[in-house]
Amino acid sequence: MNLSLRKLSTSLGVTLVLCLMVVGVVAAESSVLTLPQATELALTNSISLQIAKLNYDNSKIAYDKAILADPTPLQKRNADITWESAQATFRSAKNDVIISVFTAYMSVLSAMADVEIKEKQAQQALNNWERTKILVAKGNASPTNELQAEMSNMTAQNNLDRSRDSLASALYKLQHLLGLDKLPDQLADVELIAPPLDVDLESAIAAGLAANTQLKSLRTNYELLLLQREQDLATGLAPLDDRKSQNDLKVAELNLAEAEANSIDSITTQYNSLLQALKGIAVSEASLILSQKQYDITKKQVDAGMKTPNDLLADEINLLSAKNSLHEAYRSYVSSWMSFQKTLGRDINISEVVKSDGSK
Repeated sequence: MNLSLRKLSTSLGVTLVLCLMVVGVVAAESSVLTLPQATELALTNSISLQIAKLNYDNSKIAYDKAILADPTPLQKRNADITWESAQATFRSAKNDVIISVFTAYMSVLSAMADVEIKEKQAQQALNNWERTKILVAKGNASPTNELQAEMSNMTAQNNLDRSRDSLASALYKLQHLLGLDKLPDQLADVELIAPPLDVDLESAIAAGLAANTQLKSLRTNYELLLLQREQDLATGLAPLDDRKSQNDLKVAELNLAEAEANSIDSITTQYNSLLQALKGIAVSEASLILSQKQYDITKKQVDAGMKTPNDLLADEINLLSAKNSLHEAYRSYVSSWMSFQKTLGRDINISEVVKSDGSK
């Protein structure tokens, strides 16, 4: 399913139209934008990633020069650590761009779904107000009831306006992130995949610690101070200098232990959060099934004259909300999964989380 921004902008009214005018409407090369295309655009146009690539190249040059200079074992180790850190920094920068695009693109889709729900709710509130006015005219409801219905209608309309504003903001953020003068007329909907956790907690902790460049730096610093301490003991130091040498080593040891403990806590939290997010998807799927059944029942009752169209509208709103909740559950899991891959030092590929046409 493709979501038409041109068609939607008409229903959103003046707010969205003005926003699109402000950000600059020019001819787009394509009328449909997909999430993979958006990701490639951002990877190409991201200034921060271009800077990271240049820094990466400079680090490679510095590393090659250091290796060609016939370094001592200690110098080579320092060069290796610096180069590994540069590689990790570039990988992290690239992953950050992918995560940012995913978040921005999904925010637009989520905002569009919310506008649809708010439109239905506004229609429902208007119907209730009109019905209440008729009841008041017939003496079957009080003026207070009418005032309450009118206030509910105003609240629903205000909620719709805020939802439209949020959509306009989400569109602008995505456009800015992609470096475009204008977004294409349509955003392709996305069917997400929930990639399974392919590691147990113990393996995840080991991988996360190994990928943590801060830990590598702290560990190298500790080992260097340990070597220095051995030299100090061999050569002898004045009492005050000896005490400082011991303190320096102990501080480095404690810094390393603290950073490692914090990293383990963070990895464990991320891992458990992913497990809970998977359960959240299952709950949302069950809720959607229930909402769909209720909608189908009400529709048959409306067709049989047992219920009103407004009753069906209420169940339609519940059904749309259930669908959106399921989409949000998938988006939440995938976003957390991407961050977890980054923690493990892995490259993120958007194709791992988006169902292709051939796999549907």
